[in-house]
Amino acid sequence: MNPQRIRLRTAPLIILAGIMIGASLVAASPAAAAKAHASIFIFCFGPGQPQPSPGYPHSCQAAVQGQPAPTGTLKISAATYKGTLSTNTCSSLSSCQFTYTPKGKGSDYRKDTITLIYSGDSNYYSGRTSTKISVFASPPIGLSLGCHDSVPAGSTAFCSLSIQTHGPSQFGNVTLKVPTYKGTVTPTQCSTFTSSCFVSYTPKGRGYATRVDTITASYAGDLYNSPAKVTEKIQVTAAP
Repeated sequence: MNPQRIRLRTAPLIILAGIMIGASLVAASPAAAAKAHASIFIFCFGPGQPQPSPGYPHSCQAAVQGQPAPTGTLKISAATYKGTLSTNTCSSLSSCQFTYTPKGKGSDYRKDTITLIYSGDSNYYSGRTSTKISVFASPPIGLSLGCHDSVPAGSTAFCSLSIQTHGPSQFGNVTLKVPTYKGTVTPTQCSTFTSSCFVSYTPKGRGYATRVDTITASYAGDLYNSPAKVTEKIQVTAAP
């Protein structure tokens, strides 16, 4: 008997949209989406002043924008020895408001830096941006003192003190002084809440042609007004 020839046919293995690993068929993962750079914004402005001075709270707004909306964290930083931030972290990325209050002395050359640092997320890279704020010196309080040109010894001279403040009203006092051995000034203080203050001066001792007494009005300064001082001279003549 003749041996029969047996032909074996094998079906071709077709793999679609997959990768054969051993005997398992694993679906291929789609390519990861590329990250983008989010838009980071910061804008600052002063309260009614062209530029801030030390003590002036400076309002700022920040935001991180993108599509889809970013979901990371936004931190705010500034040199602590130069100024104070109302917060160091933004709770809202779409609109974050905070204040920066400069410390110390301002000048024509001083610039403070505020920096925003974004952490990044699954859609956006981390990033940062910053802005510089010019910090000028606080303007001096406006003081003007006027008195009678002369007064006989033992009589009273009358003066008028004008006060002009900058920024929000500050509770303070302008101090008036005369050497106590020369005379008495009343009152010795005028509140900065008033725009004018009436003052009287009564010289002591004898008057003579060359005697000139000096009244000094001074202010120590506050957050919005730098110190200032004015003087007024009164000739003290002999009593009639």
